[in-house]
Amino acid sequence: LGRKGYVDTGLAAPTEGHPFTGLPAQGSFCLLNSTAPGSIKIADANPFSTVEFDSNLLGNDKDFQDMVDCISRFRPVYQNFPPEFGMIELGPGATLSVAEWVSTTADTVYHVVGGNAVGKVVDSELRVMGVDKLRIIDVSVLPQLTAGGGPIASVYMLASYMSEKILGETATGKSKKGKKKKYKSKSKATMKSKKGKEKEGRKSVRSRSKDKGY
Repeated sequence: LGRKGYVDTGLAAPTEGHPFTGLPAQGSFCLLNSTAPGSIKIADANPFSTVEFDSNLLGNDKDFQDMVDCISRFRPVYQNFPPEFGMIELGPGATLSVAEWVSTTADTVYHVVGGNAVGKVVDSELRVMGVDKLRIIDVSVLPQLTAGGGPIASVYMLASYMSEKILGETATGKSKKGKKKKYKSKSKATMKSKKGKEKEGRKSVRSRSKDKGY
């Protein structure tokens, strides 16, 4: 479903002077959170081998029916745009039902998430489970798409939060080492001062005993 000019249809452009002239418009329908998740598997022991990826697209009846229902509800909206908008239907057209069109043309689009989902591959601190000193901080750690479908804000948030956390952990480690050194030097000084006081005390006791003739 789209406006003339977005796809080269060979048809005339909208009337010149119309406020929407030259601006492409398209209606697309996306199933943001599939109930039939895909999978990524290691093919073999060779780290350079291509992984086995299965999107499991429309892998169950619910996902399929959700897409069909969505398009069926919004299709009349696009079909009833005023003629001056120059809207044309690119699909499903008159020859296919909505269900047939979905089953033959649906595809994945952008924003693939969940390949390294929290709780499955990484922990709550985004550390790879079973591997030391390795974190994954990108869109793949999201278990599912955020509302709206565009995860860029979530990725910015993750990057900002984790960078501050990692820098904070590094700074905390340095400060702890510094505190230990200061504590050691302080304890040595305290021990010396205590020994000095003990010597002074002994001297004063001796001087008193001499004065009293002991």
